[in-house]
Amino acid sequence: MFGSLTTSLALTSALAVARACAQSPGPVYPDQMTNEYNQGRYAAAEQTGLTLLRSEPSNLAVHYLLGNIYLKTARTDRAVQEYNYCRKFGNGSQIGVFASQGLEQIRQGLPKTTAPDVQSSPISPSPAAPAPITNLQAQTAPAKIDLEMLEYKERLLETGANLIAANRAKLQRQIQSLQNQTEGVLETMTTSASSQRGGSNQLELEKNRLEQETATKIQELRDNNAAEELKITAFYKSQVDAIGQQKADLGSQMEKSGCKSGGVVRTNGSKTDAETGNVRLVERGSGLFVRNYINYHGEMPLPPLPPELHALAQKMTDTSPNSASGKKSVRQSGQSPTKIKAGKQH
Repeated sequence: MFGSLTTSLALTSALAVARACAQSPGPVYPDQMTNEYNQGRYAAAEQTGLTLLRSEPSNLAVHYLLGNIYLKTARTDRAVQEYNYCRKFGNGSQIGVFASQGLEQIRQGLPKTTAPDVQSSPISPSPAAPAPITNLQAQTAPAKIDLEMLEYKERLLETGANLIAANRAKLQRQIQSLQNQTEGVLETMTTSASSQRGGSNQLELEKNRLEQETATKIQELRDNNAAEELKITAFYKSQVDAIGQQKADLGSQMEKSGCKSGGVVRTNGSKTDAETGNVRLVERGSGLFVRNYINYHGEMPLPPLPPELHALAQKMTDTSPNSASGKKSVRQSGQSPTKIKAGKQH
């Protein structure tokens, strides 16, 4: 009787340990990362976040803060990537709502506010203003778009692969921990039963039950990991497919407008903007490079911006008395334009 009671208590303890080990830990709130972010130490916060993702690749709070950091440091495409991840895998959660609001603010170009705590309201910093672009960069804008799309696609694939690798490493750690705990309990049960009479049959039954339950928990961990991998693969594949479609749409628009990668094309014998000195602002991609503009000389490859996002450039003039009208373009006067100041954007 005493031997059976001891064995049963040992089994109960073992099952409790096995259940505890099999449960996946919840997301770790990144206190250090948040403090570094709120102090403006974005590089340190980014490194802390990337380190956290190695052990917790699905931590939505870390992904969300990384999105804020990328937006603060003018890496808008990567910010959109992180926000999309939070919206996809945090659907219905507070962070999922914050990420959706962040994406909507980026799309609308609304003024950004001071970043509060991630658990109180969404952090929405302002993107940096685009740097002036030289004539050579402007003339090769389509080729630059192709290159940036390719780089963005490679980053997406790399991020997805890193998440899958981190999840697999985490799975192996969980399995190893569970197996170690089970072996320890079995050893304790064996030692305890050896000092009791008539407990060998009961011990074998209890050991078989514990081993079977451990195997079931391990299989559940593997199944959950496989399902997570499928979700990650589907998400990043959809992102890559969207880039391919955007590139195809951009190429079609450029072809219709008579613009080719690498230079400026005349249409109907008319002068190009590079020759007349006119400068227009063109959005780089639709939705991918959000509110990120370049100075482009030549036929405009994309449709105009919607009214709520219009951006006007101040005309570059020279008030030289030699000009009949009192004003002439900088390019016509032989001066090199150095900077274009964008007007107020709404």
